[in-house]
Amino acid sequence: MSGISVSSLDVSFDGHRIFDGFSMLAEEGCITGISAPSGSGKTTLLRYIAGLLVNQDGGGIHVSGNVSGTEGKTVSFVFQEPRLIENVSAFRNILIPVLNQTDRRTAEARAESFMRETGIFSLRHARAERLSGGERQRVSVCRALSFMSGIILMDEPFQSLDRASAEKVMAVVKETVRKERRTAVIVSHSEYELSSLCDTVVRF
Repeated sequence: MSGISVSSLDVSFDGHRIFDGFSMLAEEGCITGISAPSGSGKTTLLRYIAGLLVNQDGGGIHVSGNVSGTEGKTVSFVFQEPRLIENVSAFRNILIPVLNQTDRRTAEARAESFMRETGIFSLRHARAERLSGGERQRVSVCRALSFMSGIILMDEPFQSLDRASAEKVMAVVKETVRKERRTAVIVSHSEYELSSLCDTVVRF
């Protein structure tokens, strides 16, 4: 089965045990939420799933799944901070990664579509450095959705958005995960976001 499987994960940093036999399953076509107190390892878990960290003490993480037109495992990561290229436009920030996967026409169509759906199409020519915090975060989400990945990891992606903007973006995320059969994991402190967006919630 495609998705994400974490089995008996053990992780320690500086003698402090962060994960002790932790297991979870995130299924393809579904959104799995992660809820836990600050400092308990939520972001660390996402980094292990993405392959950014590999020094776990024991256990394993198996990630599989792709979307049409891609080969093998691909991951989109929405970090807590947007991590945009400041001196290029919002549209270019979204477009650049997708151009590595497909032709320009398809890449531009995906980028434009997600910008329209999340309400930032009017900002497509604005340089990233001139965008507000909420606008920057929506660009980051659009980039993750436009990139044709089997896995989407989101670390508190709606924290800088007002309720109306967050609801619009969450609806786009949910529809995209279902339609493209992607596997999504979202970290959030908001019970509203978790209950509105996620199929299952893992708490630790």
